[in-house]
Amino acid sequence: MNQNVLHHIGYEILQETFVLIRNVFSYSNEDEYSVTYVREVADALHNIPHSIQKQHDKFLEFEFKLLEETLMQMDFGKVATPNIPHFRMYAARIQQLLQ
Repeated sequence: MNQNVLHHIGYEILQETFVLIRNVFSYSNEDEYSVTYVREVADALHNIPHSIQKQHDKFLEFEFKLLEETLMQMDFGKVATPNIPHFRMYAARIQQLLQ
């Protein structure tokens, strides 16, 4: 995949992740699943900025795959009802970016 495309996808994923975090934490009143899922997302992609900066494209692709696999394992029905649409929109957007 083209390096510029990879970096653009990385930036878009980070932007979408920050939106997810903001939205989820607005409604997270003791919603342990939402907090856990946000933590898992952060764990899956925490090296993206470094990979973009250092142009480690193979590792960047690995991180994208890890994020995709992490999202596929999540059961959004377990999160608080107000957070379900945020997780679903995030997962759909990430899938769209990674196509």
